[in-house]
Amino acid sequence: MEDRGTYVCDSVDDSAKFEVTVYEPPVKIVNCSPAVKSVLTGDEVVLSCELSRPEAVVRWYKDGVEMKGSKRSMLEVDGVSRRVTIRTAAMEDRGTYVCDAVDDSVKFELTISKPPVKIVNCSPAVKSVLTGDEVVLSCELSRPEAVVRWYKDGVEMKGSKRSMLEVDGVSRRVTIRSAAMEDGGTYVCDAVDDSAKFELTVSAFLL
Repeated sequence: MEDRGTYVCDSVDDSAKFEVTVYEPPVKIVNCSPAVKSVLTGDEVVLSCELSRPEAVVRWYKDGVEMKGSKRSMLEVDGVSRRVTIRTAAMEDRGTYVCDAVDDSVKFELTISKPPVKIVNCSPAVKSVLTGDEVVLSCELSRPEAVVRWYKDGVEMKGSKRSMLEVDGVSRRVTIRSAAMEDGGTYVCDAVDDSAKFELTVSAFLL
């Protein structure tokens, strides 16, 4: 850039003047992370671009809105590298990101999914009771908002006053207030990504 200016060729009796203008070459994005990225909630996300010049200025956009950076979504500069780092991905972080270097730009599509629901604890898989006893079959899930379906002998249960389907935080329960012989069978707690099976035996109470 310091070579720009006015140059004069002076031969005493004559002279010639030259105006030299020097431009920096356009900034190019020479490398970047994958354009499509899929992660789970809680994962760290790094979107990066490598530029042709270290002093180049870039702007990051998410869904068309310029990003300002925060403690959770940091805009980082490291030599020719420009990065967006999301420490703990949340569902609202999904979308289209653009690294805009004026003369060049690159787009990223970020997809975020919730991790599979797991059954982390449950009541004993085999249970024997007498008629009239209360029965509780329970599962504890990895996420409180997960939806489960209960089945008895392959038929989905709908719940009733006598056989209640209960939700309490991460816990899902079938509660039978007073067991009858017909309540015996195979019960399944189905959380889509995981399931648990219970065998319930009901015997007659003899006086």
